[in-house]
Amino acid sequence: MKRLQFLFIFFALSLPAIAQTNPPDGGGGDGTVNDVPLDGGLTVLVAGAIAYGVKKRKDLNK
Repeated sequence: MKRLQFLFIFFALSLPAIAQTNPPDGGGGDGTVNDVPLDGGLTVLVAGAIAYGVKKRKDLNK
């Protein structure tokens, strides 16, 4: 159980570090940006989905 908690906390804390990107370039001057920023909201949703999956898996094993 402690190992599972450790893995969950480790992944929950490491996902925001992976989602960080470099700042955009100055651009060519046309003013259009096609990049979509990934921020903390997506990370929280992914962590919640993982936690929900772990809970469902644990309930199935009972």
